[in-house]
Amino acid sequence: DPLESYKTLQAQVEQRVTLNLKRANGLFKDAPTQRIVIPIQFNFPPHLTKKTIQFQEQMHSVCEKGHFCEKLTLLGPHASTLENEEQVNRDVGIVSTSGTLLLLLLALGAVVSGRSRLLLLVPAVLISTAFAIVLTIGIFGSVHGLTLSFGTGIIGLAIDFGLHSVFNEKYKEIWKANFYGLLTTLAALVLMACSTIPLLRQIIVFSALGLILGYIRLYILHKMVPQLL
Repeated sequence: DPLESYKTLQAQVEQRVTLNLKRANGLFKDAPTQRIVIPIQFNFPPHLTKKTIQFQEQMHSVCEKGHFCEKLTLLGPHASTLENEEQVNRDVGIVSTSGTLLLLLLALGAVVSGRSRLLLLVPAVLISTAFAIVLTIGIFGSVHGLTLSFGTGIIGLAIDFGLHSVFNEKYKEIWKANFYGLLTTLAALVLMACSTIPLLRQIIVFSALGLILGYIRLYILHKMVPQLL
């Protein structure tokens, strides 16, 4: 290591952990705690988290067989990316569970109030969400978990268009009012789409597509089944 690049790596590690590391035999060791840091250069980018998981499993297997370490921790961009992905998956799971419960409560409320036909609004929005996912993947190549988590909530606003029609049956211009409501929401989304954060742009595109498709499908449903709306 003629350029002594190990010093840079050592400084980066010490910023993350409170250890006094000394280099020995290509490793960094903290004598008082008997902890060892092994520098590793991965040959794959951080976003390939499946490979990171495989690496962790292999290292844990080696440690368990050798009985020479109690705890294995991965530091660096690969570890951060994997941790973020796992947190996103947990958040999506919570949102999915909460959304399902709220949807069931909505269905129960519609049945109890004698308006069970309102449940026909839900499939229209779900189908719009599915199409929005397909279009988003076509544009960005993939769809992020956070996009599904937060974007779906915005698309769900499309149900309001149908509900406005239900509770304003005598107002003939209700769908024109819904249209202007759609435009004002899209205007706000367009402004947010100017963000330099790629994930935020994907969330906005996904939400806008789903909201537009939801509006169209509910309007068609209104024309096909006017007694519902």
